[in-house]
Amino acid sequence: MSRLGRAAPAALGSLIGALLCLSLLAHALVGAGAPASGRLPLLLLGAAALAWFAQPRPRWPLAAIVPVGPLLDFGFLPAGREVYATEVVLLAAAAWWLARRALAPRPWARPAPAILLWLAFAAVGLIALALGPGGGPASATWVRGVRLLVLAGVVPLLLLDDRCDGATRFAPPVWWAAATLGAVALLAAGGVAEFLLTIVGRSDEEPGSFYRGSVGLAVHLASFAPLGLALWLGDSGRRWRLAGALAWLAAAACLPLTASRGAMGSLAATSTLLVAATALAGDRRRLRAPLIALAALGVVAVALLLKPELAGGSFAYKLRASLAGDYFSTRLPAWRESFVAIAAHPLAGEGPEAFAPSIPLELARRLGLPAALLALSALLAAAVAAGRAARRPADVDGVHGAGLSRSSLALGVAVGMVGLLLVGLAETGLGNRTTPLFAATLAIAAGLGAGERDRAA
Repeated sequence: MSRLGRAAPAALGSLIGALLCLSLLAHALVGAGAPASGRLPLLLLGAAALAWFAQPRPRWPLAAIVPVGPLLDFGFLPAGREVYATEVVLLAAAAWWLARRALAPRPWARPAPAILLWLAFAAVGLIALALGPGGGPASATWVRGVRLLVLAGVVPLLLLDDRCDGATRFAPPVWWAAATLGAVALLAAGGVAEFLLTIVGRSDEEPGSFYRGSVGLAVHLASFAPLGLALWLGDSGRRWRLAGALAWLAAAACLPLTASRGAMGSLAATSTLLVAATALAGDRRRLRAPLIALAALGVVAVALLLKPELAGGSFAYKLRASLAGDYFSTRLPAWRESFVAIAAHPLAGEGPEAFAPSIPLELARRLGLPAALLALSALLAAAVAAGRAARRPADVDGVHGAGLSRSSLALGVAVGMVGLLLVGLAETGLGNRTTPLFAATLAIAAGLGAGERDRAA
């Protein structure tokens, strides 16, 4: 078959995808039921994003935009929670990118296994929404679920296709790492500031920082703080190690305030894993500063054991319950209900409004068991790919005069995805604000696992 013949189906698929992204963008901006005045900031953002991406620009800056998405969204939340600012930017970018691929047909490059599994999850999830009892296109929540799955599939392709079209080398990992560390530090600092300024003395509140919800904040910190510790313990340049230390310490200080036992347990497990890996590697000099920090955190932990109210009433209540052996009483009824619901709708789920305090259960309850298994398999495959990349010889890439160790970056990505799977056992978190974050991380893990050489543009 000729090259044109192979590219024709790809061109048709790209055109359909571009029209779908434009339709979802239009619905998000003007069809979600919010007052026009409240939508004005998002309309302006959408127009600016369409104008920006109308030019054939490299898409690697999206690797920096996606990790700071929760901060970007925060300024637009008063306009309505039906759509988030990051969704608007990504839909605009995807629409123009797919349109250009339709006008200049070429075959798709074969993605890494983790990305293939993730794309299968998005496709099976869309089929489940179409066939399941989710309300259909007349429901704004149903359309929002479609947006989530479309972005889940498009975000990795947006990032990875740059290395195939000759426009740039595969630059995203460096920018993704910098943006991720900055977002972790700012989210954690915002949570601590919110607690000190507005919550101290109240017994039933937890800081939500830029997420405006403690669950989203806790899942984010537990998933991406390991990257900071991996860079702190690794052989990157001094600026990267300092940035990693600040991000991890800020997350460790903020997580008790969220009172999320799953997130605190996840961070403890991933931190222990990273410290043990560094010790086994034989470079114990790099353990000195982190061990001092861990000792200081141990002192703080003892203080919280003696006077748990220092971290808020919610933390004190959950700590006392845990010490009494009660870990799951607040989760068991919801888990039992979820198992019953999944058994009743195993293939297509109940639709995007279903809830379960667990990422695997919520995916299965919303989109059915096939979609949930594909999503979890993709996350595991990405962690394995990044873990393999971490075992390769050190390869330091330069950006703005500071070297980023690819092996440390890969280790942080791998352990961070393990952290997501751990915290996801007891918390929810794959919504419209967080799905692009983890989709981009899959792309980073796939790129590192493929052994691509990443350089800043």
